[in-house]
Amino acid sequence: MKLEEGELPKGWEVKKLGEVGKCVTGNTPPKNDLYNYGEYIPFVKPPQLQDNKISDAPEKLSKKGAELARILPINSVLITCIGNLGRTALSKAQVATNQQINAIIPKKEIIEGDFLFYQAQSSVFKNQLEDFSSATTVAIVNKSKFETIEIVVPPLPEQQQIVAKIEELFSELENGKKELLIAQAKLKTYRQSLLKWAFEGRLTNKNLKANELPKGWEVKKLGEVCEVKNGKNQKQVVNPKGKYPIYGSAGVIGFADNYLCEGGTTVVGRKGTINKPLYVKDRFWNVDTAFGFCPNSALINSKFLYFFCLGFNFSKLDKSTTIPSLAKTDLQKIDVILPPIPEQQKIVAILESKLTICDAIEEAIKTSIKQGEALRQSILKKAFEGQLIAPKIQKSLESNYKNKESKK
Repeated sequence: MKLEEGELPKGWEVKKLGEVGKCVTGNTPPKNDLYNYGEYIPFVKPPQLQDNKISDAPEKLSKKGAELARILPINSVLITCIGNLGRTALSKAQVATNQQINAIIPKKEIIEGDFLFYQAQSSVFKNQLEDFSSATTVAIVNKSKFETIEIVVPPLPEQQQIVAKIEELFSELENGKKELLIAQAKLKTYRQSLLKWAFEGRLTNKNLKANELPKGWEVKKLGEVCEVKNGKNQKQVVNPKGKYPIYGSAGVIGFADNYLCEGGTTVVGRKGTINKPLYVKDRFWNVDTAFGFCPNSALINSKFLYFFCLGFNFSKLDKSTTIPSLAKTDLQKIDVILPPIPEQQKIVAILESKLTICDAIEEAIKTSIKQGEALRQSILKKAFEGQLIAPKIQKSLESNYKNKESKK
């Protein structure tokens, strides 16, 4: 993608990264020498690059390791160029990076580090980075191609004003996002509280005393109220045009000509995703990494069983040290607090109503967060097309800057 100078404000130029700064590819001092690592200088890796300003890192080099690394000064722009391309950071202290990161040390007489940092987050910059990536299983942009990425370069006073405006607008966006994340966390807590109250009896018995079950409620084992049905390998029944969905621990993975579980069954992962129960309305086949909790309808409402599973922390039964796993015998011993069927139905109706409202709010929050990200890109687009600050301001800044330079 080529940038055209004719489309830019007067005084703006198009330059390559190699023209506006020194490009440096990071490296990793040998790990087999423990004396290369210590507390002397932050050693930055891609996970620390989050479009942020960075002055520290979890891992650090010793003085000896720093001599083997490529030290970057303050206001260097860091960009991932191997793997997950285009993650950025601006160094606010001396740092070193590994080989997955290319850095630009800006020429101060041409470009502000902050200005380049924000431009590197723009879609135009990221698209060029993607275009230059090699066609391999792991995306790579080598240093020579990286240096040819084109950017826009206004006069320095305009760069400073654009950065100030971007940071003002981004601050407002960030404050809004924080509020949304707080609301999201509160909503999660409320969901958990609803499920807890439901199975303590407090959702339908407001005056219940602490540690007391309502009259007519009893405690049974999960194995008494439902059949915990093992899944099976689907190879013999799989058919893309099959009538029955095939469920794994994380959801539908295909279709089959046969089924193992009746509708109204709750799917709980045996291995992998073990703490995200799914309610399946119709018949289905479950693979061997997923259990089907088939309810005994004389004892438990199918949706009541699902909501019980939704509120239960299956992770506490995980005994694996690698992939999360559950054992059928452990599941069958879980205590289920059981009200009479009519009250189960009442609890289900209340939960469905309240959780549907929660779902709608959750979706609205997610949409707002996405809109915030889109607005962020819109701000960057305007900034680097010369539309973020008014032309009169641009001329005034240029005039003031020239006056200051002439007095020096």
